[in-house]
Amino acid sequence: MLYGQASILAGFDGEERPNFRLTDWPDESGALIVEAGCGNSFQPHGVIDLHPTVGMAAGLALDTLLDKVPASCRRVWMGDPAVVEANGGILRETFTDQLTVREFVWP
Repeated sequence: MLYGQASILAGFDGEERPNFRLTDWPDESGALIVEAGCGNSFQPHGVIDLHPTVGMAAGLALDTLLDKVPASCRRVWMGDPAVVEANGGILRETFTDQLTVREFVWP
């Protein structure tokens, strides 16, 4: 959630990769599927994987509307690191917890 003059660009290395990411996904992991011919790409997550993130985002929106978020921040869902690694992902050192929501002050 960003307020006032806070810029989303402050959280990115260059133009495309967020510097606050928790994982890295090598090309051979298959985490990004590119559809031939149309330029569309997506990550193949199912409802089980996305459910905690959807709830977290809805909670942040509600907390913002109720004035419970006084400053720009980001909330993240730290899922199961074993699932990340089993699917070819690489954990970054900032992935410190599992199965929990964390909130960080925006840069």
